[in-house]
Amino acid sequence: RHGWKVQYDQFAIAWTEAPETIRALAKQRFRWAFGTLQCLYKHRSAIGRSHPRGLGWVGLPQAIVFQIILASISPIIDLALLVSFASTYLAVQAHGWEQTSHDVYTMLAYWLIFTAIDLLAATIAFALERKERWRLLWLLIPQRIGYRQVMYYVVLKAIAQALRGPLVGWGKLARTGRVTAN
Repeated sequence: RHGWKVQYDQFAIAWTEAPETIRALAKQRFRWAFGTLQCLYKHRSAIGRSHPRGLGWVGLPQAIVFQIILASISPIIDLALLVSFASTYLAVQAHGWEQTSHDVYTMLAYWLIFTAIDLLAATIAFALERKERWRLLWLLIPQRIGYRQVMYYVVLKAIAQALRGPLVGWGKLARTGRVTAN
């Protein structure tokens, strides 16, 4: 926005050391989420502006919708799923499998369709990367149970911290030196 030009390098490679514990991962992701909120706030005047077009019409709105709004309401959707599981279990207990099996199959079908769409999107993303390790694709399924919940906590914590006002420090990721470059 201030005369700088962003360049894209499709062959850029970064070697990083990932957090090794859930606590360290949550701290790192909190810093990222809080930093995203700071960037959105700093550049809020660019939203909907014609210059820079990609930032104002795509980048910032995408970050607001997918990284903040949807991440904030997703716990409600997961809670609704848990309530649905519980009510379906109680319905089976009260009325028997024959009367409630349709509801169970419908719920399972929706979950399978949603997971299949998610896997398809990930497969496309993997296919677009020349050197992606396809054996990692299956990790998308367990990622839906666990990592998402950590991210819910992190985003909600970052929003609460931003509303409270004081800035947060970057903290420090404990480095173990166990990563080796191939």
